[in-house]
Amino acid sequence: MWWKMSKLLLALIVLIVLPVVAGEFVVTNSNNDGAGSLRWAIQQSNEQQGVNKIIFNIPVDDQSYDAEEGVWKLQPSLPLPPLTGGKLEVDGSVQTRNKGDTNPKGPEIMIDGSMIADGGTGIRIESRYNWIHDLIIGNFGQNEIVISGKNARRNKITGCYIGISPDGSDALKSIAGLNGIIITADADSNTIGGSLAKERNVIGGMKRNGILIEGEGCNNNIVVGNYVGTDVTGTKPIPNKQDGIRLESGATNNRIGGALPGEGNVFSGNLSSGIRLEGEGVDENSIMGNKVGVASDGMSALGNGEGGIVILNGASHNIIGSIKDGAGNIVSGNRYSGLQIKGHSDFNEVAGNLIGPDATGKSVVGNEHNGIMITHGASNNKIGPQNFISGNGYQSGDWASGIVIAGDSTAKNQVFANLIGLLYFQTPAGNVKHGICIQDGAYRNKIGPQNIIANNGGDGVYIVRDQTLYNTITQNSIFANAKKGIDVEEGANFNIAPPVLHTANDGLIKGYATKNSLVEIYKGPDTEGKNLVGITFTDQNGEFTLAASNLDRFMTATVTDNQGNTSEFSASLKTDVQQITSGQQPLIFALEQNYPNPFNPSTTIEFSLPTDENVNLDIFNVRGQLVARLMDKRLMAGRHQMVWDIRNNQNEILPSGTYFYRIIAGHYHATKKLTLLK
Repeated sequence: MWWKMSKLLLALIVLIVLPVVAGEFVVTNSNNDGAGSLRWAIQQSNEQQGVNKIIFNIPVDDQSYDAEEGVWKLQPSLPLPPLTGGKLEVDGSVQTRNKGDTNPKGPEIMIDGSMIADGGTGIRIESRYNWIHDLIIGNFGQNEIVISGKNARRNKITGCYIGISPDGSDALKSIAGLNGIIITADADSNTIGGSLAKERNVIGGMKRNGILIEGEGCNNNIVVGNYVGTDVTGTKPIPNKQDGIRLESGATNNRIGGALPGEGNVFSGNLSSGIRLEGEGVDENSIMGNKVGVASDGMSALGNGEGGIVILNGASHNIIGSIKDGAGNIVSGNRYSGLQIKGHSDFNEVAGNLIGPDATGKSVVGNEHNGIMITHGASNNKIGPQNFISGNGYQSGDWASGIVIAGDSTAKNQVFANLIGLLYFQTPAGNVKHGICIQDGAYRNKIGPQNIIANNGGDGVYIVRDQTLYNTITQNSIFANAKKGIDVEEGANFNIAPPVLHTANDGLIKGYATKNSLVEIYKGPDTEGKNLVGITFTDQNGEFTLAASNLDRFMTATVTDNQGNTSEFSASLKTDVQQITSGQQPLIFALEQNYPNPFNPSTTIEFSLPTDENVNLDIFNVRGQLVARLMDKRLMAGRHQMVWDIRNNQNEILPSGTYFYRIIAGHYHATKKLTLLK
């Protein structure tokens, strides 16, 4: 008797755990309606509760088969019914299994709206847990796919060509829809695409946007792994006439891209922006791991016609990139500025992105105008840490800088811990004009700490015009720019006078500046300010003294008054720093392998200089980020050595792993690998 009870219990468990498969509806013809048609299959699934599936098994002799393209073109004469039943899978891949891979370059089933009189919508989803995949959808005069309503939750669209020809190479020729995919009217927690290549949607040729997420309540949607504005290879433009993706009218907490492999989208080749966040309430969205303005390999330009990422008209508290591995966006090759924040869009955070470089971070595919532009009242935005903003501005003109902050109500933005004018391993790649430009009344913005601003074609930091006030430049490394390190003109920052240095010996640096103000002392191989020596304050008479050791060839200083206005660098003071020599003069440059290697707790690095040179000796991690600066000084010809005790610039002991050490001495560059084991 016990075994009968056990069987009954097992049957009850199975009924509870497993979903009820209500029906599988097979599309066997291309008729507009009737048994075996797609319309019939949708109607049946809407009426049948439970988990349903629509599959395809249309014969080759059906009138819909296009032998040249290898696809079956279903052309309804009236709009298809919306999906209202929920829990429906529409699976175009079954046609491939049933009839063979007749279209190796894409799906075999095409839903074509060219026969509908008013254009109509392709597929409309008004329920939850639906999955549409492996279809070609296009030639609908309204929108290709609409996910709409508060019941439209947790739907998924994968592996589709939307507005794209069956071979994935071009836009469909008949009718361009308004938008490829719309998520609207409280639709929540839907997914477009996936991290696997087979889940990728390719969307192009729309009259407006590739993807549109609009309206309050359209939250927690995920868009990952898609190509929007390109062909199936991600290397040729198939532009959407407005944006690749647009979020507007209160769309909140959506994720575009991601940090995991395959989650990043390509938004390139579109006629307006790659990504646009517009309007009040478009808040707390995250944009991560995407390629915007470059091809799918991240190496060549495939620019959007205007900006790469545009945040405007009140969109706030959004996250663009992250220092987490894989979360930074590549925003390069675009026609205007790479990233634009404007129109009272506040409290956005931008970190870990490549803005101008390619995917390797070792070469540039610069945006034609600025790397980043903050304007028209955008305030309290944070740019940093770890953005690489390099090689931008090859269109030149006034808009050709790494970062521009402009406008009479553009205030309280902070730029910190970025590399501006450099690539990975601090390879020079200057922006065509200035590193940073603050102008036209922008006020109370802060540049620093810990930016490296170098190699730019104009000034390191340029502050201009008489209403551009209270802008603070602090604790940065600024050097090797074509003009001044800091240039303050036309009444900006009240034309605060730079300090005057008059003594730098016996371990003391002395001078005078605006009274009761902060003074930053720098050293370096040029007359800008490469390395911060220390900070002090002027007294009531404007005098200051700073005790300092390890001076360099040139000393400079800035002053910042108690309202936040920072001056230009002072006139440089040349020092009498003692040069170091070691052994017999070598004939060639050389960087030796460190010893011991692997090592712990310290290792020795030796190098040779045939001529007197300024020497940089740096340690980088495997991501190309500077972790320790061992040397930055001018040395005489000879053999030299440096002992590294595995600490970073913050005096923290580094973890085990592989690191790189690099020397730059004049025109000599060399890099070697070392291994720290604990």
